Amino acid sequence: MDKFESLKLQIEKILDSDKTVLIFIRHGETEANFTKQLSGWHDVKLTEQGLNEGKQLSKAFQPLRDRFAGIFCSDLSRARLTAELALGSSDKIQQSMELRELNFGDHQNKVYSADNKSIYEILFTQQYQAPNGENWNDVQNRIMKYLRSQINKKGVYLIFTHGGAIFSMTHQFGYTNTIKNCSCIGLELDINTLEIMNQLFYWEFPTQ
Repeated sequence: MDKFESLKLQIEKILDSDKTVLIFIRHGETEANFTKQLSGWHDVKLTEQGLNEGKQLSKAFQPLRDRFAGIFCSDLSRARLTAELALGSSDKIQQSMELRELNFGDHQNKVYSADNKSIYEILFTQQYQAPNGENWNDVQNRIMKYLRSQINKKGVYLIFTHGGAIFSMTHQFGYTNTIKNCSCIGLELDINTLEIMNQLFYWEFPTQ
């Protein structure tokens, strides 16, 4: 069994359960990912590899497309196109700017390599505050406020978004960096309080 079939089976089990689950999927590779730039709200394009990654996700998501309680994506093209490629259609996808990456403010397009220690050493910590931008709690609150306004029944919801946006949801589970491009993570939601309860799975996109 390959990794995509394994992901499909994992999602099917959740769909057949009584759980309410948010599955966050990071978009495919962009040029900014490759050069380690903080693209934030800048609308950068997917690379050829990123396009291929989105197409490969369709092996797991497209057969299940009609079974999700809701499908959402950031309005930035890298997330929107990944969602369309993974699902084979744009029909059921709701776009929102509330699902965007962290607004990096004055750090927009800055490189976050070890050579730029002022950003690199604190970026994925709760101390990080983008100058004239957001911090990780801001992003989490923004995204969850939007999702709570959309969720009105039990089921599995897909959210195609960004690495930092997902980190804002997962740091409470011990993550110290973003998940890889086109990887995904399932978080169980309490349907009464609409609070995240626990992590159900993490699936990492296979390396070539």
